[in-house]
Amino acid sequence: MLDAGKGSKYHQGMSIWNKVFLGLIAVAGLVFFYTAARTLKTHQHWREKAIRFQQRLADTDKQLSELVAWNRATYNEIIKLVNDRGRVWYDCKPERADQQSREIAVKVEAPDPHGITNTLVLHVFEDEDVREGGRYLGQFQVQQINGPTVVLRATRLATANSWQRAAAGAGRSVWVLYEKMPFDSHEFFAQLTDEEKKNILPAETAAEYIKHGQEATWEQLEAENLSGMIVDQSGVPLIDDRGQPITGAKGTYWRNLRDYQDLFYQFDIQRTLLADRLASVNTDAQMAAFAAANAKQDVVFYDQTINALKTESAKVGAERSALAEHFKRLSDTAAAISAGIDYLLAENKKMAAAIAAIQIRAARIIEEQTRAMAQSASGGN
Repeated sequence: MLDAGKGSKYHQGMSIWNKVFLGLIAVAGLVFFYTAARTLKTHQHWREKAIRFQQRLADTDKQLSELVAWNRATYNEIIKLVNDRGRVWYDCKPERADQQSREIAVKVEAPDPHGITNTLVLHVFEDEDVREGGRYLGQFQVQQINGPTVVLRATRLATANSWQRAAAGAGRSVWVLYEKMPFDSHEFFAQLTDEEKKNILPAETAAEYIKHGQEATWEQLEAENLSGMIVDQSGVPLIDDRGQPITGAKGTYWRNLRDYQDLFYQFDIQRTLLADRLASVNTDAQMAAFAAANAKQDVVFYDQTINALKTESAKVGAERSALAEHFKRLSDTAAAISAGIDYLLAENKKMAAAIAAIQIRAARIIEEQTRAMAQSASGGN
């Protein structure tokens, strides 16, 4: 019995501790479950974050690769542009000009050193928008270098007009110096809008730049007076074997590229010729004005002369009338004298006839007396 009682108490004690232990296990299980859940959640969070981060890394690597490729392409474009365009010096200030030698001193402050060498040929532009009057000033050659000051001399390609404009800008203008003349490019103008092209290009040529790259035919080019050609998708001109445009052929319009240096030179020559012609016309106009002034003076003089001659003519007319009357009187007198002379001549003729008759009779009488005297003398002998 005692053993049975002890066993019952033992079983009751074990049951309580088992319950406590089970409770502790349950609590520990909940803690472990919560910890495991938090661990899984944390793992999921960091795993998702790692995936997003990996995606961002992949995107960044892709962007970096694209940026590197773009940088390389841009660098190549810059190198190409620099090689094609050459070096450029901005904010150059012309200081003094020598009209006799056609030399002008220009201060080049950046970069330092500027890298300009002696005898280098440069193309000079005014650092001002063309819409605000900026112009190309011509071609110059380096004659002397004194630190940042470079002495430039105008070459034969710099016309008289461009040199005068360049010399006039000394001390007040800002220039841009180009090692090479900027070249015409389809790609550059393709970046501009039609409105921008209209703003910076002459009205007579803007249509070519706007039309470039659009679909057109040879007939449209002729109708719109555009210079260029029609090409196919491969850039081959749509012309026949004789080099003549294919009638009705439709393709892409490509404008002709321009040689700016030659155009500037030709335009400057034309401008010089026009300026000379204008100067000649102005001189002719001045001479014509001088001649007109002299002509007016001559007109006044001749008017005065005419008036004086009219007055003199009136006097001459009066004198002529008086002379006519005097001549009439003289004519009448002459007629009377002529009649008297005729009468006297007639009378003289009569008297001469009578005297002749008397002389004949006297001659006869003398002859008869002479004969009679002669006969008397012969009879006495």
